[in-house]
Amino acid sequence: MASTGQSYGKTLPDQVDRIADLFDAHLGLISDVRELYRERVALERDYASKLQILARKASEKRAKTTASLVLGNEPTKVWDENALRQSTLDNAYAQIIASMTLSAQDHVNLADAMALQVVDVLKSIERKSEDTKKKVRLEVIYLISTAIANATKRKFYSEDLPSLEDELQTRLVTRFVNVLLQAQTLQIRHHDMLKGRTTFAETSIGKVDPVRDQDLFIDHNIRPFVAPGDWTFEPCSSHYDTGEMSVDPAPKIFIQNKLAKCRSKLQELDPLIVAKRQEVDKYTKLVAAYASDRSLGDFDDIMNSYLESNQQLTFFMSSEHILNAEVEVILQALNGDEGSQKPHSFKSSSFSIPTQCGYCKVCGM
Repeated sequence: MASTGQSYGKTLPDQVDRIADLFDAHLGLISDVRELYRERVALERDYASKLQILARKASEKRAKTTASLVLGNEPTKVWDENALRQSTLDNAYAQIIASMTLSAQDHVNLADAMALQVVDVLKSIERKSEDTKKKVRLEVIYLISTAIANATKRKFYSEDLPSLEDELQTRLVTRFVNVLLQAQTLQIRHHDMLKGRTTFAETSIGKVDPVRDQDLFIDHNIRPFVAPGDWTFEPCSSHYDTGEMSVDPAPKIFIQNKLAKCRSKLQELDPLIVAKRQEVDKYTKLVAAYASDRSLGDFDDIMNSYLESNQQLTFFMSSEHILNAEVEVILQALNGDEGSQKPHSFKSSSFSIPTQCGYCKVCGM
């Protein structure tokens, strides 16, 4: 219904009791709202206290682990606090903790402001309004007596009583609304403060530079390194052994079969490596795309798929390297005599025990 700007006193003449009842209902609402904000203040203080404890624990734990996180457990270079402050990851974590600490204080500030500017003010309005209602009633009684006594009834009903009725109700609602608006202003200001804390922490997280942090760790952990020497042949103490590979007829056939088997495995491995390398290239591009636009899907799933494919590729390539090394050693020993490379030239033979073929592991009889 559209507002018409009607006056209580002029539209509802001589209805002080009814307006007083409405006034009491509004006082009841003010009391409910005051209690609501009083409990909100208690919650804000409780939340702030728990958030402060959480941030303090995190800060204490960070103080104990920062050095090992940034420089490792046994850095080789002398370091100080300035070195730790160069870590972008630790700086981001420190800002997250600081954001929580400051946010806790923001909640305390909000609680203090609400208690002072909302709860206490509403309580004051209740008290003063009760006093006003009593004074209005007394004044109405006095004016009625005066009106009867001096025959000013018309002025009483047309001016004095309407003014008192308007004063009783309209002023109360206006003051109540002003307090509620102030409460919303406090909360908006509080949310802006929290947003600022979160934004600042977000900026610090965005500045994390893994390469820079890696360089910092490397710079404080450089140690002399000499690659271990190659393994050498160690002869058996109870047998006559040498480091030379025997190429007598019997062992030569064995290593020729070994050579054929290695080459066969390399042929099987080559298409697997090609396919897996293509798969790794595909996931590399997907990881980059998902990292820049998280709306494309689950980044962790793509990263796990990339790591799994890369691990399989590493395994295949390691196997290839081992087989090539075997082929190289065997070729050097055979000195060009690779045999017919047709290992299965069957002939009738008898063995005292089952003997496996050096190429296909099938037992001869």
